[in-house]
Amino acid sequence: VEPSRFVSVPSKKPDKMGFDEVFMINLRRRQDRRARMLRALHEQEIACRLVEAVDGKAMNASQVEALGIQMLPGYRDPYHGRPLTKGELGCFLSHYNIWKE
Repeated sequence: VEPSRFVSVPSKKPDKMGFDEVFMINLRRRQDRRARMLRALHEQEIACRLVEAVDGKAMNASQVEALGIQMLPGYRDPYHGRPLTKGELGCFLSHYNIWKE
């Protein structure tokens, strides 16, 4: 929802809802999602820290190996019966990088 120039509304006062930090992880290539989420968080008065996501789809095997990541032999996703996808690996690494802080 875009603000109207015809209707006056009080200023938003974003906060962290009692948390130490609220993170919004977003892929650099998905600026559309970033803008939509920032608007939604602003409307809900939630303050967040933007974190650039690790784009697993852009990683090659040597980059994964350099991070010391090795798949467990024979691992299969319990819900889909397939190996971990590159997108799922990027999602994990994005969260892991925040946890390391």
